[in-house]
Amino acid sequence: MRMPFERRSLRLAVAAAGLLLLLVLARPLAGAGLGFSTLLWGGGLLGLWWWRRRRVATPDPRLRCLERLRLSGNREVCLIEIDGRRLLLGCGEGGMRVLSRLPEPPASGGAP
Repeated sequence: MRMPFERRSLRLAVAAAGLLLLLVLARPLAGAGLGFSTLLWGGGLLGLWWWRRRRVATPDPRLRCLERLRLSGNREVCLIEIDGRRLLLGCGEGGMRVLSRLPEPPASGGAP
């Protein structure tokens, strides 16, 4: 499942800010005997540790957006799943509306 655009851009901004901070701190720390590559490796390992920790700690959500189709500027149709039930929602300037309650998908591996 793809991550929403807003989350991806937020994570990219945080990563860019961290890299910029590392570059700003690299010059004074290099005078203290630490090399730039050492700082880069340390920052990379710290970022990898943080990313790995966040992936493991994420529980399975009860609410999932399965698909989203943009119809026009502010209007879209969303297929969501909540506690095993699937709903087709219409989203727009006036809010959200349930367009349809879809039947549960057939269990895989059963007879056709």
